[in-house]
Amino acid sequence: MAVTKIWPIKGQLHHSINYIENHDKTSNALVCFEDQSLLAVMHYAADNAKTEKRFYVSGINCNPDYANDQFITVKKQFDKEGGIIAYHAYQSFAPGEVTPAQAHAIGLELAKELWGDNFQVVVATHLNTDCYHNHLVVNSISFKDGHRCRQAKWYELQAFSDRICLAHDLSTVENKIGKSRSQHETSLSEAGMPTRYNLAKAAIDEAIGKSCNLQEFNSHLKALGYSTQFNPKRKYWTVTLPGWKKPIRLARLGDDYTNERILARITENSPLVRIKAFQERKTRTQLSHYHVRKPRPLFYGSLYKLYLHYCYRLGIIPKGRQNPNRLHYLLRDDLIKVDQLSAEFRYLGQNKIGTIGELGIRKNTSQQSLEVLIIDRDNLRKRLRRKVPDNQKERIKAQISATSNQIKSLRREVKLCERIEERSIKMRDNLQTINKEERRKEYYKS
Repeated sequence: MAVTKIWPIKGQLHHSINYIENHDKTSNALVCFEDQSLLAVMHYAADNAKTEKRFYVSGINCNPDYANDQFITVKKQFDKEGGIIAYHAYQSFAPGEVTPAQAHAIGLELAKELWGDNFQVVVATHLNTDCYHNHLVVNSISFKDGHRCRQAKWYELQAFSDRICLAHDLSTVENKIGKSRSQHETSLSEAGMPTRYNLAKAAIDEAIGKSCNLQEFNSHLKALGYSTQFNPKRKYWTVTLPGWKKPIRLARLGDDYTNERILARITENSPLVRIKAFQERKTRTQLSHYHVRKPRPLFYGSLYKLYLHYCYRLGIIPKGRQNPNRLHYLLRDDLIKVDQLSAEFRYLGQNKIGTIGELGIRKNTSQQSLEVLIIDRDNLRKRLRRKVPDNQKERIKAQISATSNQIKSLRREVKLCERIEERSIKMRDNLQTINKEERRKEYYKS
């Protein structure tokens, strides 16, 4: 199984060529020619306690000993010395799968098929690890017509590598969808904390359990606030959580969430999933001469009370883990931001901030103090540039460090106040929508 990767080089070319040839760690070089390619077999040792290793170096359309100069000559010939100067790729094999000669031969074959007709390539096989691997450096400019290299896409490299490995009776990399989750989201998921992938999974499972066709499945997800793309012509169906802009491919959620598997799960459902009420709903007719009490508008006297009630609805207060499936769909997304909500809630309580006006005063005060501190720090830095005694320099540096810490703290506070202002508006709208829906349900039940 050969794993491949490729990336552009925008620095100095000789760094990459020197790295893959590794001249500094080489001794007792044996040089011979084979098929008009220079094959250099060199012995080197990482330290005296380690076993002596070897690596192979060859050039395609160039001499590996002078590859740096030859690459630059081609660039100057076509006046294309800027931009991407080369591409660096590697091809790594599983431990014990290939011999050194076979690994190098496969690397040469890969380079010739992809770039051998138009580009200069240096191929080096490193044997200093258990996984033998090839390094390939490709000139970005063709020596034949001066065109830039376009065959530098990782999926093309992997496809050619898999085909060559199959021809040599070697295993290949299975075609799986790559991971899109960050390390933070993965650790939260392993710890049982809600993430947008877990919330999307729960919503999809719930919608599938209530649906008998794709239209019903789409309607249930939209009722939960999700944006969907279930076009049959699309290769991957996607959903977008409420409050998020980036969609999620359903196939990334697991094998049970591919297009075909979702359709199969929906068609397996019985029509009995459409649960009907045992008693027909009776609509109430309100006569004009009856006095109907209007619902009292939702009002929160302070930001602290607003955050307190919102955290209670989320299940943060009292302290305990809330089941995301039992929450309103408008609140599920905020479970991911529990740390931010807790920090904002503590800030309001510690500073006794009750209204948006008080929050604005606090923010303006911090902003003014921040501007004064920035001016003071600039003056201290100007003083430091002058000729002053060494003892005064140390004192000025200490003052600059203390001022920088204060500036950092005030910037965080200003940003926190801005976040509270934005979030409080969204929290009020969410709570009003939730209360309206709850009053509507209670009205029809009665």
